[in-house]
Amino acid sequence: MDECHRVLKARGYGFAFLRPGSEGLFELYGKLGYEICGGVSSVVADACGGVAIRECDADEYAAMRHEMLPQSGAKISEKGLDFAAGYMKFYAGDGFAFSAYTEDGELYCGEIFGDDPPLPEIVGALGCRRGHFRLAGNEPFIMGYPLCGDLPKDMLFTLVFD
Repeated sequence: MDECHRVLKARGYGFAFLRPGSEGLFELYGKLGYEICGGVSSVVADACGGVAIRECDADEYAAMRHEMLPQSGAKISEKGLDFAAGYMKFYAGDGFAFSAYTEDGELYCGEIFGDDPPLPEIVGALGCRRGHFRLAGNEPFIMGYPLCGDLPKDMLFTLVFD
């Protein structure tokens, strides 16, 4: 981890972030100096009706993220969005946008942002029976390590490759 931090700092990064894959890893990374800096709320919604949505490309999605995410929203690089596009699609609706993939009739949302997105209607619009969403909340989710300066608190991490 020390070598990783050294390389990131040499490349000009101010922080290192990670997503612990299990409860025990939060404790382990905490001992290495990482702090919880972002939380989520996991929501499951059953399909109900539908809403107008359309597929969009990575460039348009990046522009919507920049416009709609709050200041606390984590930026995603072009490479990160290209990676996401390898297994998810990007969508836009009236005042909201999201990334998602479907599997066995269920929707798995990588992230969703905007003005109070209608979760059950999104699930219905994509022909799924149930949707799994990750929203801003209080469940510990992301940990960060300051490479220089103070670690931002209450960051919004939604598109995470876990």
